[in-house]
Amino acid sequence: MLSLAKVGRGRWEYYLATVAGGREEPRGLIEPDGAWLGASAAALGLDGRPVDATRLGALLDGVDPSTGERLDPAHHRVRVAGYDCTFAAPKSVSLLHALGAPDVVAEVRAAHEASVSAALGYLEHEAARVRHRTGGADRVVPTTGVAAASFVHRTSRAPDPHLHSHVLVANLGCDLSGRWSALDARPLFVHAGTAGALYRAQLRDELVRRLDVSWRWREDGFAELAGVRPEVLRAFSRRHEAIVEGLASSGRSGARAARIVAASSRPEKDLSTPYETLVDAWRERAHAAGVSAGRVAAMAARRGGVQVGSPSGSPLRRADPLDVTSRPFTRRDLVRARSQELHDGGRVADVVAAVDAEIAARLAAGELVADPQRSLSRATLQRRSGARIPSGIGDEVLVTRDYLELEDTLSRAVAAAPEPGTGRLDPGLYALGSKGGSFSVATRLSEVVAQAVGDGRRVVLSALGPRRGALLEAFTGIEVVTEARSTSRVAPHSTRDGPLLVVGDAEQWDLPRLAALVGSVEATSATLVLAPSCLGGGRRSLVAAFGRGTDAPGDRLLLVGDGPAAPLVAQRAPSEDLRIEAGPVAVRLVADASELGGAIVGESERQRQLSGACLVVVGDRSLASSLEQLGSGDLRVVAAADLGRALADEPGAGLVVLGGARVLGRSLSRVPYVARTHVAVAPPGSAREDRERWCARLLSHHPVRTRLGPATGRGLAGRGDLQAADFAHDRDRGLGRALGRG
Repeated sequence: MLSLAKVGRGRWEYYLATVAGGREEPRGLIEPDGAWLGASAAALGLDGRPVDATRLGALLDGVDPSTGERLDPAHHRVRVAGYDCTFAAPKSVSLLHALGAPDVVAEVRAAHEASVSAALGYLEHEAARVRHRTGGADRVVPTTGVAAASFVHRTSRAPDPHLHSHVLVANLGCDLSGRWSALDARPLFVHAGTAGALYRAQLRDELVRRLDVSWRWREDGFAELAGVRPEVLRAFSRRHEAIVEGLASSGRSGARAARIVAASSRPEKDLSTPYETLVDAWRERAHAAGVSAGRVAAMAARRGGVQVGSPSGSPLRRADPLDVTSRPFTRRDLVRARSQELHDGGRVADVVAAVDAEIAARLAAGELVADPQRSLSRATLQRRSGARIPSGIGDEVLVTRDYLELEDTLSRAVAAAPEPGTGRLDPGLYALGSKGGSFSVATRLSEVVAQAVGDGRRVVLSALGPRRGALLEAFTGIEVVTEARSTSRVAPHSTRDGPLLVVGDAEQWDLPRLAALVGSVEATSATLVLAPSCLGGGRRSLVAAFGRGTDAPGDRLLLVGDGPAAPLVAQRAPSEDLRIEAGPVAVRLVADASELGGAIVGESERQRQLSGACLVVVGDRSLASSLEQLGSGDLRVVAAADLGRALADEPGAGLVVLGGARVLGRSLSRVPYVARTHVAVAPPGSAREDRERWCARLLSHHPVRTRLGPATGRGLAGRGDLQAADFAHDRDRGLGRALGRG
């Protein structure tokens, strides 16, 4: 795999600390010397020269290491010295490199280094860019390459066998006119996933050519050597196991939570123990796990020289090919998919050339066309706060003619589908019109769901993302499935009760899966309701198909009773259904969606009395705008993505959140402490015990972290039963612990 990280000025000493030349007394763990990579390094005359502190420091400061000439006069203003591109071999390859015979170890390392060099070449060609400002506008222009220092490391911080290379790319590039300046890092991050897939593909190819090995595929889509059992891999993955234990003890989940736990529990690398001593200990651990020296030797042997062609003849492909062309895709998407499909891998240059040939042939045959809705894909990147930023690069978007025909079929089906009423629905397809605003759509949907629950039908709701899911939960009181790109949990079954299936964000679904779901409804007694997205986007033809239906005013949600529309603050507060408090966190449930407006007003006033100021938080900017327009100006409504900036303006403000903790997402990582109330509809027709469990769910799903200090990873999380005694906080330190034990 490939991971990228920024390296600040003066933070590069670690890379030299592991080599003999970086220490006064080279003892303990000594890793191989660094090597220069990249076309710019060759142009600067660094090929074959040692990677030492003088040369590396000069390069990272924007100075030619050979002549002392300052390459970029403005480089002193650059805060990022370079980018650490870490290429990591699969665990089974690391084990073979650690425990194999000397000739096998040499071949594994050579295969790894060749794969790193080839993948870096892809990044050079596709992503090495600089940004120039001309006439008030930024232009992203290509460079002649990168200058990088590669350092091979053989151990993890556990320490376990872990073959990987830190490729430290200097934040310096030369455009085609000879002008040096800092790199535009955004394309590097955009292409990182594809470069990682290409590295793994060439590594598989190199090892099959050099050694008598074969591969097996894991469930997560990564390949391991076939001769290494999963339990052996776990025995040599102590760092991974420590992170899993940290996640379990903290109650967190997900990739970002794993990164937080990894950062907070990251040990210093042990440089005092010689590598040979570590290998002896690994052999003993391998023997205890049932892996003898003979078994390691049988795992792989040299083929007697690197082969010119693959031993298996034509390239083998996975049994489950990645059908990336079932939706709009870019060349970058196809390169990544083809890299992952090759069972025995392939050379980077060959994979890229094959993809280019495939695209050209299919365009000529008319199978592919440029997407008429998006001629260019403007890739975006995501900050830690959750905000998205443009990458500055655009790729041509391609689509198959079959996809366009499918889109047309679905658009006609949605346009012809009737609006669901408030009574019992017969099995079949229904579609909610998008007129009347996001709140109107959600309120109409809540009425349909409440009716279905009252009729004793099973109801399944699905949404594409956590914030949209939290909104649907707030309006309906029904748990929402947010893995909608996989239809396994929302597919209907032929049952007597006729389940009601609701698909949110329908115009943003993968169309083949949406078509399969629509088709499966026809063969069952299920009722399928397609709901448009409040977030915008999606295929234009489907968006247009949803643009019909009721003209109900968007302030329908905010009315209490049947009176005329009135300013939000003038409405009477609804009868309180259930309110549970646990320290600074509370949940307010109302009986139905028509009372949500009054509940928001009441809780906002309560927060203003307690905190002096209040922010109403909703899932996205369009919802914030809708709600703000319907109020009288007393409410300050913000989208979750803007919450960090809003709290910077009013740091003591309390929060009233429409929906569960998933709405907040990453926003609270910027602030040490917040008091908040979650407002939502109670589960239809449920007992008080069920509603209390629903309160716990609103707080617990995707728990929110608050920052305690640099990369501590600790924070506020809601889990389990809501008991005030189970919540403790320290306002000065911003410490919140779990709500209950779950």
